[in-house]
Amino acid sequence: MNLERSLLFNGRIDGHLVQGHIDQTATCLDIKEEGGSWLFTFEYDSSTGNLTVEKGSVCVNGVS
Repeated sequence: MNLERSLLFNGRIDGHLVQGHIDQTATCLDIKEEGGSWLFTFEYDSSTGNLTVEKGSVCVNGVS
């Protein structure tokens, strides 16, 4: 997952805008620093099935 800073609309747009609907929500169980990056572990309600799309977008608190 690539986390980007929130976009300010008074500056140059660089990157992409996130919009759409929510297919699935998850709970963050753990965050670890690993080789200059952060490794997040999430858990979702498995009774609804895994709705995460391969090569799709993931947002955490509005940040993709």
